[in-house]
Amino acid sequence: MNLTNFLHHLDLQHIDIWVSGDDLLVGMKEDNNLPDFALDYIQTNRQKIRRRLLNNEFASSRNWNVANYGEVYFYQYSSTGFVFIERNIDETVDVYRCKFDKYQRASNIKGLHENIPFAKAYQKARAFLQWFYSKNPHLKTGKY
Repeated sequence: MNLTNFLHHLDLQHIDIWVSGDDLLVGMKEDNNLPDFALDYIQTNRQKIRRRLLNNEFASSRNWNVANYGEVYFYQYSSTGFVFIERNIDETVDVYRCKFDKYQRASNIKGLHENIPFAKAYQKARAFLQWFYSKNPHLKTGKY
């Protein structure tokens, strides 16, 4: 089971998991139990889970949308433009931008960086957004 599937499974079972300090905390209803396989998965993948949850929390705090439990992050920088950070199987990420036409079809797709760590990808995406807003000061900028 990969991390995304694991987080999805917990969500379906109404089990919350979050980072508190250096630890992971799990919360659920009193009549719900953490399955043994979930406990084993957490013990084996503690740091990987922690990193993903922190990435998700960080991205959300910067007004990025987090999709599929951290597989994809996206930020809408104009009425048709989006920048994406998409996770690979090996936990590296790719950064790209694209626009959507009036039929919601992706066009003008431009890869910015591939197979880099999330932190570096975020910095690259942020640099693109800073450049874009400097060239388009009439557009509203937000926290990114």
